[in-house]
Amino acid sequence: MDIHKFLNQKQPFHVLGMGMSNESTPKKTILPPRRGFLFTEEQLYKPIKNALQIQFERFVGSEGKVHLYITANGHFPEELKEALDDKALGILRIEKMIPDIVGFLQKDQYNKDLVTVEIKPDRITINDIWKARLYAEVLNAKYGIIISPKKLQEEIKRFLRDRISITYRNYNSFVIVQFDTERNDFKFDEKLYPKTPEPFSDAFNMAKFVNFNSG
Repeated sequence: MDIHKFLNQKQPFHVLGMGMSNESTPKKTILPPRRGFLFTEEQLYKPIKNALQIQFERFVGSEGKVHLYITANGHFPEELKEALDDKALGILRIEKMIPDIVGFLQKDQYNKDLVTVEIKPDRITINDIWKARLYAEVLNAKYGIIISPKKLQEEIKRFLRDRISITYRNYNSFVIVQFDTERNDFKFDEKLYPKTPEPFSDAFNMAKFVNFNSG
């Protein structure tokens, strides 16, 4: 979320608060066609969250659980706060850092893999990527993700291919994703990601990669 836009709104920043329920698999949210127009960031929150929920449930398997929350309004539900450490919560509060979506994936009852998602309605910039990485690093998220319905500019794709360290997070994952608003599906640059990256891999094991150039 654009922090300047958020701070201009007449609402306080809350780290404590109520979140969204994720008790059941969401239905796909169909976005209305907007040829020649951009979606607002807020219009993308729910359809992207629902599409991620479906894909991540395939990733964790039938025995796993997926908990995703739209946190762009600054509200973090109790279940999510329990998965975050106090120091990370403190930094979020002090720095007024507000990821658009935060949650965790459970493949078993013992481990919770945090995921942060930053959503951009327009083309992703290098600044956007650093911001999304910062959220992932502060929360020590297993999966950091940035998503836009627009394809990456060629200059940025070439730069990222030459700077592998930008998208590399040791044992954690950082993924740049294009969201297909018509199919409620995701696309990856096949040169940036020769293999489908986690946590999308199980959801795409029967599909071919789709190059950003095609959409």
